[in-house]
Amino acid sequence: MPNDTILIVASSGRMLAQSARRAGLTPLVIDLFADLDTRELAADVQTVNELCPAHILPVIDHYISRYGVQDVVYGSGFETYPESLELMGKKLSLKGNTFQSLSPLLDKKKFFKGLTALDINYPQVAFKPFSNGDGWLVKPLAGEGGIGIKHHAGATLVDQRGNEGFPINVADHYYWQRYIEGIPMSVLFLADKEKVHIIGFNQQWTKSECYIFSGVMSQAALPAEKKELIQNWVEKLASAFSLKGLNSLDFIWDGDRCWVLEINPRPSASMILYDGEFPKGLLYEHLNACNGKFVNLVNAKTKITACHIIYSEKEQRITAGIHWPEWSMDRPVAGTLIRTNHPICSIIASGNRPQEVYKKLKARQQIMINKLEG
Repeated sequence: MPNDTILIVASSGRMLAQSARRAGLTPLVIDLFADLDTRELAADVQTVNELCPAHILPVIDHYISRYGVQDVVYGSGFETYPESLELMGKKLSLKGNTFQSLSPLLDKKKFFKGLTALDINYPQVAFKPFSNGDGWLVKPLAGEGGIGIKHHAGATLVDQRGNEGFPINVADHYYWQRYIEGIPMSVLFLADKEKVHIIGFNQQWTKSECYIFSGVMSQAALPAEKKELIQNWVEKLASAFSLKGLNSLDFIWDGDRCWVLEINPRPSASMILYDGEFPKGLLYEHLNACNGKFVNLVNAKTKITACHIIYSEKEQRITAGIHWPEWSMDRPVAGTLIRTNHPICSIIASGNRPQEVYKKLKARQQIMINKLEG
């Protein structure tokens, strides 16, 4: 790189900024929160209300002018604003999948058609509304983290402008997918188009009574033959969609078969589980892969690690003087108003067995709730 600065743009830039520091880089961040730990890690942080072009491009121009930054890495949040990636790529060297690579992944019809062509298993989908929806889910065409997913029966849908009910053009906003009972999982991997390196298999969970992402744990208990199958699928997908850098694949294991749900063509939340296993962090390896310096890495065998998001059960304002434990992350600034069912912070724990880790997470969640209510 010409200099050691790198621009990070994401809904939350903390994880990537942390990994950038491990790589010896100086992170500049554009995100929606500017949490305390992001401010500690970044040389400069600018907040925006949305990741749309009108909001982020002026800040990018400011960073280019002031710091001479030339490289940009993006995280979550661009599923709704893919055009922002195209415009960012015209101003800076985009280290990740390009807008051209993302387009067929974000277009659900093309994505599932691609899975069919590659002989990859996925739950049945439909792109037109129908009345008998028992056993089906309704999913936004543009979304992330499970937000907006509902059971078809009795679902109240909200269009992109916040209007409730089935809009006349509902098929422009949603698609339908057969519900599969099973364990939500993901696999984090590095790719350089046809070459793939598996970082780890993970188990995921959601908030109770909804499908919003709430946590992820490393070293998922998936049979070896299923891991081989998923690796084969990942290799096919990386080649078909020209994937590069860090990506993750979400899937369901029903105890017998695996079913692909979607690709997250960017560094995902599971990155935090493995970042410390690599001497210079996973962002360093992401950049290597994006720069055509893909190497087959040796994964360290470490303890099981899990990250969990704590959501607010009521509207509350973060008070001053909270002592944030070292195992907490994404710590909001004092005075921040947290809406009901919105994330407050994240917590992390490690151990030798899954139940040990779950127990630690539960205890730490209660500690944080007590601090916030105290």
